[in-house]
Amino acid sequence: MLLLQEEKVINEIKECPFKTDKAIARKLKMPVDEVRYIIENSNIDVDELRLRQYIKCLVERDRFKKNYYQLIAEFLDTDDMLQDMFNLQKKMQKRINNDNLPEMKPNRIPMTVTSIIAELGEILESQQAWKDWKENPEEPDINHLKMEVADLWHFVINLTLFLNMDAEDVFNEFVDKNKVNHKRQDNNY
Repeated sequence: MLLLQEEKVINEIKECPFKTDKAIARKLKMPVDEVRYIIENSNIDVDELRLRQYIKCLVERDRFKKNYYQLIAEFLDTDDMLQDMFNLQKKMQKRINNDNLPEMKPNRIPMTVTSIIAELGEILESQQAWKDWKENPEEPDINHLKMEVADLWHFVINLTLFLNMDAEDVFNEFVDKNKVNHKRQDNNY
């Protein structure tokens, strides 16, 4: 009986080296101390198994990234990064909601604006220097902030697509508004 239990514990470790002794005990309905004893007294090198599994995960992650970027490259058909972002988001909206964008969707605007506000809140929460009552605010996690800004861009692009605008429309509107802003500054606005 003990040999069968030992074999089960060792198989669990081999299959998933990062599984905790508590998780193994729970799955096999064994006391945690017994699982720990089996692991400690086995001839299996758990650290080596974990290292091998970690390396395997890194290789798989890199392979996935490579395949993902190749897939993305197939969707990108311009040298214009903003247009590429719009194309990617159109494909995502087609997949999620079967939308054919850009297309006027006034009913989706309030939800999208709410999502933009929520994303801005996540950015603000990630970077807490604005909390002047905190004596030593934590240093922001720049990579996390970048991810939140990328999330924000998804919703901003959705909003423009729901207003039946494409990347060229956004560019033209931006340039027109930029001219107005410069004139305002010239007139001490």
